[in-house]
Amino acid sequence: MRVVIDAPIDPRLVEAFTGYDVQTLFDLGWQHLKDHVLVKQLECDVFVTADRGFEHEHSLRSLSFGMVVVHVRETRSPSTDRCFRTC
Repeated sequence: MRVVIDAPIDPRLVEAFTGYDVQTLFDLGWQHLKDHVLVKQLECDVFVTADRGFEHEHSLRSLSFGMVVVHVRETRSPSTDRCFRTC
């Protein structure tokens, strides 16, 4: 399964997906792409994002991948560090 993680999300999340092909938008060099361009470029099974409006801005039925919308207070902060210590 190929997983792509959105740019604002802490890249350490990659470590939580052992056994999967996981890349961040930074790995792909796509961190500056606008969402409407990104959805046409992505070739993955799952896209992980913290963009709460993403599912309202795009027709989910037309996407070729599944989405996981992560709800966190901050995408890169000491509060997310606790998450990675327990993984």
